[in-house]
Amino acid sequence: MNTARTNDRDKLKVLTTSLKFSPNNQALALEYLTAEACDDGLLNKAEPQDFTTLGWQELSGSVNWLARVRDSGDSELAARYVKLYWAIGNSTAVFPLGQGRYIRSGLCERSDLVAILGKTAAAAMEAERLSRTNAPSHEEIAWLHQLAVTEPEALEAAQSLSGAQYNNMKVLLAGILLCNAGHEKPRFLKKLLGKDSLVDRQAELLFQHNLNSLAKTAPTLSQGDRNLLAGYIRKGDPKAPVPSLSSARCAADAQSALTANASEPYPTALLGTASFLAQRQDPRARCAVRAYLALNPMALVPALLRTVPHDYFLDQRPLLMQDLPGGAAIVLLALCGSPASYAHKKEIAGLCRSGLAEAKRLSDAQQYQVLCDLLPDSADSGMEAKIISLLEKYIQSGKTELRAYLTGTGSLKDSAAQLAAVTCAPYTYPSQPANLVFHYRLKAGWDNFACRCAVVLGLPLGGREMNYILRQGGASPTEKDVSTLALALLEQELSIPTLLQAFGAFHDASYSDSAKASIRNGVSSAIQRPGYVTQLCACAKSGGVFARHTAISALDGLTAVDACATQAKAGILDCAGDSSKQIQELLLAILPAHTDWTADFAQLLKSKKAAERLLAVGVSRKLGDALRPALEEALAAEKSAKVADAIRAALGQEAAAPGADGGETPDELAARVLKGGKKRKIQWVLDSPLPALHCKDGSEAGEDRRAALMAAYCDLGRIGRSETAAELAKDLDEADLAALAHEVYEKWLADGAQSKTKWVLPFAAAFGGPAMTPKLTRAINDWPQHARGAIACDAVAALALSPDPAALLTVDAISRKFKFRQVKAAAGQALEHAAKELGITAEELADRIVPDLGFGPDGTRVFDYGPRSFTVRLTPTLELEIANDAGKAVKNLPAPGKTDDEEKAGAAYNEFKLMKKQIKTAVSTQKARLEAALSALRCWSTEAWLALFVENPIMHQFAISLIWGAYEDGRLQATFRYMEDGSFNTVDEEEYQLPDNVKIGLAHPVELDGETLAGWKQQLEDYEITQSILQLNRPVYRLEPGTEQQRSLELFGGKMLNGLSLSGKLQGLGWYRGSVQDAGVFYTFYREDAALNMGVELNFSGCYVGDENDTVTVYDAEFYRSGTVQRGSYCYDAPKEENTFALGDVPPRYYSEIVYQLERATASSTQTDPDWRNKK
Repeated sequence: MNTARTNDRDKLKVLTTSLKFSPNNQALALEYLTAEACDDGLLNKAEPQDFTTLGWQELSGSVNWLARVRDSGDSELAARYVKLYWAIGNSTAVFPLGQGRYIRSGLCERSDLVAILGKTAAAAMEAERLSRTNAPSHEEIAWLHQLAVTEPEALEAAQSLSGAQYNNMKVLLAGILLCNAGHEKPRFLKKLLGKDSLVDRQAELLFQHNLNSLAKTAPTLSQGDRNLLAGYIRKGDPKAPVPSLSSARCAADAQSALTANASEPYPTALLGTASFLAQRQDPRARCAVRAYLALNPMALVPALLRTVPHDYFLDQRPLLMQDLPGGAAIVLLALCGSPASYAHKKEIAGLCRSGLAEAKRLSDAQQYQVLCDLLPDSADSGMEAKIISLLEKYIQSGKTELRAYLTGTGSLKDSAAQLAAVTCAPYTYPSQPANLVFHYRLKAGWDNFACRCAVVLGLPLGGREMNYILRQGGASPTEKDVSTLALALLEQELSIPTLLQAFGAFHDASYSDSAKASIRNGVSSAIQRPGYVTQLCACAKSGGVFARHTAISALDGLTAVDACATQAKAGILDCAGDSSKQIQELLLAILPAHTDWTADFAQLLKSKKAAERLLAVGVSRKLGDALRPALEEALAAEKSAKVADAIRAALGQEAAAPGADGGETPDELAARVLKGGKKRKIQWVLDSPLPALHCKDGSEAGEDRRAALMAAYCDLGRIGRSETAAELAKDLDEADLAALAHEVYEKWLADGAQSKTKWVLPFAAAFGGPAMTPKLTRAINDWPQHARGAIACDAVAALALSPDPAALLTVDAISRKFKFRQVKAAAGQALEHAAKELGITAEELADRIVPDLGFGPDGTRVFDYGPRSFTVRLTPTLELEIANDAGKAVKNLPAPGKTDDEEKAGAAYNEFKLMKKQIKTAVSTQKARLEAALSALRCWSTEAWLALFVENPIMHQFAISLIWGAYEDGRLQATFRYMEDGSFNTVDEEEYQLPDNVKIGLAHPVELDGETLAGWKQQLEDYEITQSILQLNRPVYRLEPGTEQQRSLELFGGKMLNGLSLSGKLQGLGWYRGSVQDAGVFYTFYREDAALNMGVELNFSGCYVGDENDTVTVYDAEFYRSGTVQRGSYCYDAPKEENTFALGDVPPRYYSEIVYQLERATASSTQTDPDWRNKK
């Protein structure tokens, strides 16, 4: 007996089950493949099966298994698999053999198939594979053409060996045979013999398929229209016009040819290509081609260019020009995206030159550039007009003004005024016209038109895609690129303010720091001219941040030029009070180099503006002791605590604590805080009526103390906790403080929630009490939807400062699942910061902040109405059960009645309503945490687990519905369940003692054997326990044998579905949208799990930001080390091979969870693109 093969019987059962073998075929496979001697006679018992009905998941097991057979070198066993699959599936055997739609690295090469099965069978499988490919290349199909010439009978015989439900391969072979008919015998002999029977048979076969497939090819046409087309094809008169149809708009000219889609692309390409190959032999085939060209020319013409042999295409090109609506122009446009060789494309383009003008008119920027490349002698013809027409597509209003500006000549000094009325649509990414400008200026240089295009991209179009006019393909510009453009614009008399505005938009739209630095430095070097010093001084004070930053940098360079040094110095020092952090950092970087300006720095220490004094202090720290006397003098007179602390730090002294100046009273501290006109910064709040503050003894606190509370946070300059404010609030009534915090917060919201006054956020969080938490939470959810992600991040950081326990719980929930990555990351950082202060991890902090919501250890809470009370019990499914004094269940807690104690009942009723809201948040958050713990195997020490899951009444209910595992070094040692009576038991219902030296985590079904899993399910069913999260019934996905070394997960490759559905489901499962690239398109989703230091990136065909409601195709996924891929707008990073994991190195639990998530995300897919690998 063949022992090795017999040992594989179990695996063969799995394999044949995945291939959906019938019981008879399964028995045959086991007998035939494991027999000691090969007995091909057994194959006569095979039952036909169509393997084209199987998807990737079913076929992948076979492909992987056969790869192992191939690698083992057992050629005799390999041949058995080939013959077995052929006996069952005929031509469709190509797919489980690994030569089909999904993978091209299977068991055998074509030569092996020929040797094992013969040419006819090999040709049948090759044709089956190619017919399932969207327009195979003529290189791929060349072998079949060769057989049609040398052995046409073998190719015709192959048609009878189709094992598929549909006759696609027969159609393809008919076209190939008819294309090559005439090669097998001299033409004079054909005339003597009469009609060629092979030609007749194949022409009739193709004719019948063209007629019979009309309903599937053009399902949207009325039956009457389909009858008209059938009659036209049947008549076979190519000189007659294609019938006019009433139920569809067909192509009539080049314009309509681009949008006509009255037939399905795949059958149009298949039948149309076969008919085109046959039209030399049969006029009915040409009529069919003419019909398909009218229905959907852009599905057929690219297929012809890709599949039809070049010589045959050239021979039939004149007829195609007659039959194709739009003729030469459409062929040229199709050539732009054709994978044909450059030489062939150039030859065809030369023959279609008559359609060039029309093709250029209808082309997009990419097509236009290809056309210019294919026919270079006319490359510049009409390029300016094309650029203008493309730019107009991105304009929302002011198209007339835009055209007038771009067609103008002469000086650019009035550009800002001329373009003031021009606005662009949202999410505008004009990479196509920008790329065309790049090619234009390669020939024409930075002439007046190219410069005007640059200004348009910089002003109304917001600087987006300006990199495309500087670098091929939108690569990051160099400093020289930017400087050259800036000098050209200045030469065309563009004003300095307008130039800085345009490049400022470009700068802000750029992602990478290197690109931003190139823009800043390139512009600065271009404008660093003495003649511009006056304009630069003005821009340094009044422009945007980029303009001010760049102008100051240029002025710094001009301080070395005697003719303008004094004016440049004055311009720089005049910016000392700039409130921008970027400007302050720039000044701190450049000023210390001017050691001869120490007298000016000393004068700044006496400035009335705190910002200027702070800058002077920062500069002095870099100058050593040069300004020490001036610092000591300034400290003696300094009124601002913040500046005083900075001076002390510069002098090497410790900062003073609040109230440290001899035991200040609160009023004295308030007066000190308000020194220096601090009230002016918060006057916008003080101008409105504000709640009064009272001390805890009932006395009223003064207005200055109230103002000082707010000024202390305003003066803090960051999102943090003000110790000065805390000192001022020590003896104030908390309810009054909360009322003030809410009033200030609402006033801030009403004024637009401006970032410059964001001190309100930590002030409101610190003093607003529990009622502020839902307000901030609502804002955090809302702001990112309106492009205010930065302020939402600040709000998250502020929320973490709140003394309300529910606030940290909310921050924890945001850190785990939030649609916007920026805000989620901010929540994680806020938790890390809070945990660091306590000396614990963020996860341990999250454990500590789980609320008990007033429930006792037994999971009950009593609400006292005075003469009656109600007991609320939390069930294991986290639902509320309510009972009255008599123990009778009630549906809901009743509103207080006349006989109830008014105060007690009112308070209890309000507490119950609040508790219901809180429990909803708590349950949602903890479910998410437990889902994450299950996915990534988070473990607790025995002590920590008891504290969280036994002592906390909320988590207690979770614990008793789940199955737990004891782990050592990450390996499962035992499973147990926590019982309601506080004991533990095993799957066999024996008592279990928690060991002291193990970690406890949630057991995952992927690590449980079948008997244990079934036992736990039965036990929970017997005790009528519903699990609080999906655990035991969770779908399990294991790695297919043989795929351990693969670095990409291809289970979902080719799945087609709605992009909005894919995006929504993935983001709902904790994934994020990948980097936004050219034209606002993103091509990946990803998630990272810090606990495993692992992430996964899903590649797909791409979506436009804000317009995801199109069909997309899923490609593959890669596992990689988290934190190794850079993300952001215009970021083109991807997982590098050294940072990726082989599938076999991914923890089985995590692998299963990721596949489960992707399965859920793609569940709505009903179509698969077999050619997805070639499109990736």
